[in-house]
Amino acid sequence: MIAAYAIGVPLTKTYYSRNPHLKPAQCGLDTGVVISYNTEAVFVDGQNPMSSPNAVTINPISWKTTEEYASK
Repeated sequence: MIAAYAIGVPLTKTYYSRNPHLKPAQCGLDTGVVISYNTEAVFVDGQNPMSSPNAVTINPISWKTTEEYASK
């Protein structure tokens, strides 16, 4: 596996600890990783039902794990 894109799937630290053969991406050069993220508008009213405060995510544009905005 080069990479699995789990778009909209909030994979948590608990998920990764239960599946040690999988690891979250840390940068754009990683292989054998999961790239998990979810997108939403800049301004959203209410809670996104697919988000999780414990999710391990990476921005597939900037390859950062922060909430910093990345323009297209």
